[in-house]
Amino acid sequence: MTENDNEFIQTIEASAHCDGPCGVYDPASARIAAEAVQSMTKKMVTLAENHGSDCGTASYINTMSRYATIKEEEAQKCKDELLVLWTDYFK
Repeated sequence: MTENDNEFIQTIEASAHCDGPCGVYDPASARIAAEAVQSMTKKMVTLAENHGSDCGTASYINTMSRYATIKEEEAQKCKDELLVLWTDYFK
């Protein structure tokens, strides 16, 4: 194939958030992830308030770590979904 052969290849532009141009852009998944972040943040605040000076226990540390991990994962999902909407849908 030579450089001039590219002139005969027809190309089209496809925009989508997945491998196929499905055209589905629903903000519901971003909303659900954001609600999960809000819920985990409330749980973390409540956990800290209820433990007071007892925050050094293994149970507290394990629970807080688990909550923080879930919160960060959901926050990343929300960011990813919003990025898809911003870059693909709102062109």
